[in-house]
Amino acid sequence: MEKRKNQNNRGDRVKVYYNSGRNFLEVPVHEGIEVIDYKPYPVKPVSVVENAFKELFPLVKGKNSVAVIVDDHTRPTPIKDILPYLFNVLEVARVKERRIIVAFGTHNHPEEEYLVEKLGSDVINNEIVILHDAFDKKLNVYAGTTSLGNRVYLNKWAVNADFKMGIGSVFSSEIAGFTGGPKIVLPGIAADETIEYNHAYFSHKDIKAGFYEGNPIPRDMAEAARLLPIDWILDLVMTPDGIIDIFYGDFEEFHPKARALVREIYTVKVKKTRRLLIGCGMTEDVDFVQTVKALFVANEFCELGGEIFLVAWCPLGLNWEELVDTVHGGKVEEFALAVYRRLKPLFTGDKRVYMFTKEENFPWVKEIGFKPVSKLNSDFLSEGGIVLPNGALLIV
Repeated sequence: MEKRKNQNNRGDRVKVYYNSGRNFLEVPVHEGIEVIDYKPYPVKPVSVVENAFKELFPLVKGKNSVAVIVDDHTRPTPIKDILPYLFNVLEVARVKERRIIVAFGTHNHPEEEYLVEKLGSDVINNEIVILHDAFDKKLNVYAGTTSLGNRVYLNKWAVNADFKMGIGSVFSSEIAGFTGGPKIVLPGIAADETIEYNHAYFSHKDIKAGFYEGNPIPRDMAEAARLLPIDWILDLVMTPDGIIDIFYGDFEEFHPKARALVREIYTVKVKKTRRLLIGCGMTEDVDFVQTVKALFVANEFCELGGEIFLVAWCPLGLNWEELVDTVHGGKVEEFALAVYRRLKPLFTGDKRVYMFTKEENFPWVKEIGFKPVSKLNSDFLSEGGIVLPNGALLIV
């Protein structure tokens, strides 16, 4: 993913990146068009994690086994750049065995190129790498039950390790309020039934990106993480420009500070418009499951009868066939139904969505009620409107 300067004030054009930052559309900006984006912050080099791992040393010294749980290809955390710093510490601490567990939750496992990009070829070839599978009954073992009644099944390699640690990043989440912290455990390395039980709370009307205190979903996740139990987590706060800060240790101690920083960077004020051009930002258009985050923001900005131009390349496709079934009134998945109800004006055409995406996606884009397009019509913003280059990252 290319790192670049925030594009809020670039004169007569703004770049809207897609395909996880590999490509971009240049959008002409003139009078009547407002660009709304995140607040720019100074960035830090990845080597900033070295000090965090030095503090980890006494906790892992002499351990027989360490499970390193890392987030997957749908997150921009630079895992392959971070792991060498961790390995140095684990080796000096004489840890006998380490396993890298990729926290896929219920996400589909991608092609190998995505794993290499995420972990690095050295890790793929030389380390014990476990790709979590939420649907593998033999892989996931019972760890306990939360106060909300969720029976928690977790990856056995993590459960059985002497020391369990996680590496991820903190962004807003339309489900959990924020990512990072306990989310590396649930949904990260949980079984599908545990994830489904947790996500069923999304039907509560108050749950949205940035809503954490009082949200039963992260509360349930935190309890699940304690059942593992997770011993230590490193979380990054990032923008498309790079790493802004790092937080580490006990997640219940550092996560509130990380959330506060994310709110400061990404919170914007909603302004209604009839014409909205929205990008996803970072890895949020790797598939449609992630792209949905941008749609929640788009729904807040766009008026009824308005039009949305969604920039979402989705190289891994839809990855959510249950949503198509739900849109067409067929077999219903509870979570897909909750999403459909909240975004119904977009699926029914009351807010028209044009989706700029790869041609292979056109059939399913039509099935969910959107119009697929291969270019930006120069007239789309001719009468003004709003541009959100990193819409999926914003908090409204």
